[in-house]
Amino acid sequence: MEKHRDPIQGEFFTTESIDSVADSVVRESVQNSLDAKASDSSEPIEVRFTIGNVPSTQVAMFLEGLWPHVAACDKVAGALEKDSMVRFLAVEDFFTTGLRGDPAEMYDVDEADPPNEFYFFVRAEGRSSKSGADRGNWGVGKYTYPMVSQVNAFFALTCRGPECGPGGQGPLAIGQAVLKNHSVAGTHYQPDGWLASITRIGDDDFPLPFGNGSGGTPEQLAEAFLLTREEEPGLSVVVPFIDEELTAEEIVESVVRNYGIAIAWGLLSVVVFDETRDATHIDETELDAVVEGLPRAERDQFHADLELARWGEACPDEDRVDLGRLEGRPSWGAEGLMDEEVGRSIREGLAAGDKVCVRVPVHVEEKSGELDEWSYFDVLFAPTDDSKAPPAFYREGLRISEVGSSKISGIRAIVVIGDPPLARMLGDAEGPAHVNWKPSTRRFKDKYADGKRWIGFVKQAPHEILRLARSVQEDEDRDLAKDFFSTAEPPPPPPPPPPPPDPEDPQGEEDDQGGEEPEPDPPESEESVRVDDIAGGFSVRVDSSLSRGSMLHISVAYDVRRGSALKKWRSWDFKLEDLEVDINGGRLIRRSGNEMRVRVDDPVTFKCHVCGFDPNRDLYVKAEVGS
Repeated sequence: MEKHRDPIQGEFFTTESIDSVADSVVRESVQNSLDAKASDSSEPIEVRFTIGNVPSTQVAMFLEGLWPHVAACDKVAGALEKDSMVRFLAVEDFFTTGLRGDPAEMYDVDEADPPNEFYFFVRAEGRSSKSGADRGNWGVGKYTYPMVSQVNAFFALTCRGPECGPGGQGPLAIGQAVLKNHSVAGTHYQPDGWLASITRIGDDDFPLPFGNGSGGTPEQLAEAFLLTREEEPGLSVVVPFIDEELTAEEIVESVVRNYGIAIAWGLLSVVVFDETRDATHIDETELDAVVEGLPRAERDQFHADLELARWGEACPDEDRVDLGRLEGRPSWGAEGLMDEEVGRSIREGLAAGDKVCVRVPVHVEEKSGELDEWSYFDVLFAPTDDSKAPPAFYREGLRISEVGSSKISGIRAIVVIGDPPLARMLGDAEGPAHVNWKPSTRRFKDKYADGKRWIGFVKQAPHEILRLARSVQEDEDRDLAKDFFSTAEPPPPPPPPPPPPDPEDPQGEEDDQGGEEPEPDPPESEESVRVDDIAGGFSVRVDSSLSRGSMLHISVAYDVRRGSALKKWRSWDFKLEDLEVDINGGRLIRRSGNEMRVRVDDPVTFKCHVCGFDPNRDLYVKAEVGS
């Protein structure tokens, strides 16, 4: 039987989108386990990883019949049949529900029915029973497992609690191989193969799990692959023939890097067994000791993050600083977000070397009307010796590792999203790898009122909160927090002399090595126009003496070492029509490619913020007053 498919195409999960194979395995498996926490359990979720090696004869019965198909797709993988040992990964979770639902359900389930986790994990592709508030919700991340298997196969064993639905409590076991379309001995086969109890219904063969207390395959699978599960509810996944790159040490580092905050908060504990069965325990009490084993470049920063996150979790309401609710569209330039008292509290706290927690309200509204309520996120600040540290973003304990945000000199910042409405909205904006928030994702686009603006608003929060705290500073407070909020800036260094002409390139042709005369530095805006860097973009302001109705012509490109930045702009760099443009005191007349025209209606209140650029690239911005 061919599985239900809803392909995700370009958004499909790939291990290249994150740091390592270990990261892909850890992020996917742990987030699924955290989402499956049993409602009647007060214990933290426990996830056990095993990197093991067993004789091939011990597991041959589970791979029998698969080898001709593997060899038809990949001759190198097919040769693994002759290996005497099988190196494998096992992932088991405890204090979870297991895969609930009717395992005999073969077709798309009705949304009105109770969630069928077995169906979505085993049969559906590109779909999920979860909402965006769950850490993993794409229904494709599970394909991490066959992706790290050299034979593209995995086995699943589940025990279920008493509220499991039809099919019994198990244990149940089933196996899958996700290959390519291929032929064996002249017969064509679909990509999906099954280790299952095949039941013939009409003209179709239906794969059902083995087990349900009858003995046989589930117990044999557990024994052959050294599983630790007995009858506790939860899910065990076994991946045979893993690559040498995936090691217990890599898994330990990945757990700490991606879920250290969840462990520090007591939501999760992890055990990692290596090939000698030595165990590394990572829980609330052992976490700091395990962090000591991280590479030095990460260790000190992560200790500081853990300290800040623990403090933020325990911060009482009376010690928290609350920003105001926004009226209208989200914008850090809007009135009423921060008054002088709040700004002073932030400045004085950081100047005294204290930690500061700022709560930011967010209005979450689905266009369908199903959700319309205020939510929030917290930004935790602490002074640091690190000259420039990028903020870290966490949604319900999962690190969203590729969110771009400007580094902040002398201050460490952590953004914590834990309130369900906002967690759901941002979860919908994550791709299958859950490493960034993008408004173009299928489940987010056109779903939320001002959704794209709220994403930019959250990403800019650490930088913008500190900017606002500085901007509302009263005259008598000018000397406070000077290390963090100084308004004086050193004069820019003189521009370097232009390079000498290249005798071999007399025409000044553009190329990646330069050759054409460099773009001049953007003019020190006529006194009437000012361009500043902000998180992920730039802002433009004008002098109050500028005439109402004046037009601004703005051109932007990623800066280059040599040659003309504006001439070297290409559409694949960015398009302004795809980015976040927020204007107060004026209106957007036109934007196309890397150019835009803006009308200034009120020079006193005029602000133009443009965000969404690559945070790792410098911008060249030219802003002029025109007609």
